[in-house]
Amino acid sequence: MLYSKLNKFKDSIKFDKHRTFRKELLDILKNHHDEQLYDYGEGYFYQSSELLNISGLRNSSERVDNYNLNNITKGSCILDIGCNSGFLDFEIIRDYKKIVGIDHNKLLIKMANLSLQYLNLNNIEFYTGDFLSYYFEEKFDIILSLANHSTFDKGIVDTEKYFSRCFELLNKKGHLIIESHHPNYENTTDFLELIAFIITKYKFKLIEKKLINSTHFYDNKRMIVKLMKT
Repeated sequence: MLYSKLNKFKDSIKFDKHRTFRKELLDILKNHHDEQLYDYGEGYFYQSSELLNISGLRNSSERVDNYNLNNITKGSCILDIGCNSGFLDFEIIRDYKKIVGIDHNKLLIKMANLSLQYLNLNNIEFYTGDFLSYYFEEKFDIILSLANHSTFDKGIVDTEKYFSRCFELLNKKGHLIIESHHPNYENTTDFLELIAFIITKYKFKLIEKKLINSTHFYDNKRMIVKLMKT
């Protein structure tokens, strides 16, 4: 909560061209409590947006760099599961073919689509829905599963079914990028055991596994794993 209060104060004294739009998004964010939706941002934004000059608990630009996303996205169709407000997707270099973001939280998707329109970005689509049952018109070259294999808001409760769906939607030689929860909430050993299970069951090839070192508390000491469908 303290981090969010500091971010909110910091943004309140920014007098740039995006100030009015940030206020519009913040008004939507306040409805989280009225709608009884889980507030990942603890009273403010969960994801930062460098394009909109918004601070967040998670640093979107740094995450894109840490996960080396810009090295693999060229010409790709990308699915971002549990995309939140979509701010991370805005930070990916726009040489991809398409990004589809899905989240079951309708207010976050409302913010994502308003931001998309405000920034006039192309080839990104955001939808409200249940990832496990949503009909996607295509398969994907990259699937982002960023701290989403189990969720506090109960949007994802069946991890095995979740990864089965990821496998189904991923093109051959496509990449599944999995981020752990913060070690305060998910034991690193348990996460790596889950990854080993996924690799064995679906015959994924392990491309990369690393521990993230960040100055941002909510990003620091998470694991990121990159798998390829064979």
